[in-house]
Amino acid sequence: MTAQLRRMMADLSATQTENRNLLASISSGADVLAREIESLRSGITADEITNRIASSCLDTLGQAARTASAKAGRLAASLDAQALEHASANYTMHAERDAHQSFTSGTASPAMEVGGNVELF
Repeated sequence: MTAQLRRMMADLSATQTENRNLLASISSGADVLAREIESLRSGITADEITNRIASSCLDTLGQAARTASAKAGRLAASLDAQALEHASANYTMHAERDAHQSFTSGTASPAMEVGGNVELF
């Protein structure tokens, strides 16, 4: 019986040693896996790149809008009221359609003044 108890104690001790080694191996593998996951996660930059590009586009569009607004303001200030009234009376979509119909139907006179910004469609 004593011999049997000694064998059982030796088996238990060997099993305990195997379990410690197995746990140490699992812990080491988990540490390696955690480092690899962190490395992969830190390498994913799609969100950062997308945000940088979007911010750059928004900055460029904002600058373009400010520039266009400033130029439009200067242009409007340089035009006198009579020029604006003439443009609004003569260069409308309706006037463009009338000019187009005259040209396509052959009823336009050679001296007909259309204007440089009338697009015939």
